[in-house]
Amino acid sequence: MDVLVIGAGASGLMAAITAAKNGAKVTLLEKGAKAGRKLAITGNGRCNLTNTKIDEESFRGEHPDFAFGAFGQFDVQDTVRFFSSIGIYTKNRDHGLYPYSDQAPQVVQLLMEEAQRRKVKCKCSTEITKLEKKDGRFLAHTDGWTYEADACILACGSKAAPETGADGSGYDLAAGFGHTMVLVLPALTGLKAEKSRYPKLAGLRCDGRVTVRCGDVCTSSRGELQFTSYGISGIPTFQVSHQAVRCWAEGKPVELSVNFLPDFTEAQQRAFLDARLQQAPDRSAGSFLAGLFHQKLIEVLLLEAGIKTGTAMAAVPAEKKEKLYGLIQAMPAKMTGYMDFSHAQVCSGGVSTEEIDRETMESRLVPGLYFAGELVDIDGACGGYNLQWAWSSGHCAGLHAVTK
Repeated sequence: MDVLVIGAGASGLMAAITAAKNGAKVTLLEKGAKAGRKLAITGNGRCNLTNTKIDEESFRGEHPDFAFGAFGQFDVQDTVRFFSSIGIYTKNRDHGLYPYSDQAPQVVQLLMEEAQRRKVKCKCSTEITKLEKKDGRFLAHTDGWTYEADACILACGSKAAPETGADGSGYDLAAGFGHTMVLVLPALTGLKAEKSRYPKLAGLRCDGRVTVRCGDVCTSSRGELQFTSYGISGIPTFQVSHQAVRCWAEGKPVELSVNFLPDFTEAQQRAFLDARLQQAPDRSAGSFLAGLFHQKLIEVLLLEAGIKTGTAMAAVPAEKKEKLYGLIQAMPAKMTGYMDFSHAQVCSGGVSTEEIDRETMESRLVPGLYFAGELVDIDGACGGYNLQWAWSSGHCAGLHAVTK
């Protein structure tokens, strides 16, 4: 059986290896000059292969539970066993599993060596001009050559990280077969905020909890926040960006807020700050916040509350103290946009999962056409979840393309 895999990223490499392992003759076509370019830089070059904590909150999309069809057939343990079999020993860092070497390029190297061992024919710098199904066979037309196969797996990736060659061309290939696209947007990306708030803190990194509110929808995440000239970034921001960006794209107002003392409930925070004030009531406002927050944050909090740095806290009017406490608990800002695909780690949206069999990754519209990875309307949280989706969906597509 001949299988054609389009896209030599994480999901495409897994699909090609799996199909070849199960007896298919596999041709892997890659538009870029090299395979695995995005994979080679993922996780800041360390490659967060997967995560040991995967649940219903790990994946997003119009039907996030769709991901568990493939995950149920190739889970974290299967992923670890597979990578061990090709020479990659993993280590656990806060539930994220990484290659022991912390070298993403080595993951690409060993995947390519396994593909070659399985006799996968990899053709880079090969752009498809037309993809069709004719007389039961798939035909991939390129400049000067046409590749034929019994089954075709689209694993073309998304629009995220265009510097790696990602351009979203796979969406057009899928649409050419009649598939519906869920609006494709950046995910795991920074959020822009009104200039009067977060940009004043540009350059600051601090622990906090960011919350996104859009109508009745509320989502939050805690960790190290990064304030920038455009707004807010950092892993917690990435975690809430899926919901924030989709709401914004739908024209809905989005409110952001940051809690700078996330260890406490609102009542506990008040008790903590009051006790701190009682210890030294004559302490200046600047001194009162010193030891808790970065100086840049102190200056912004006091400015927003209308309190001068040198004013003794005992002399601060009650309403201004209340405003200060409120800003520490939840400094609000209106979202004004989001960072584009060049700043996003992944995309949300893609081929509608309503048109794909979750158990096989086969198209419900075109027999023999399969999908894998980020091309599909499934994206994961930050922390190895998107790569796990690539491994699981790639394995599932590669297996069923051969064994159907």
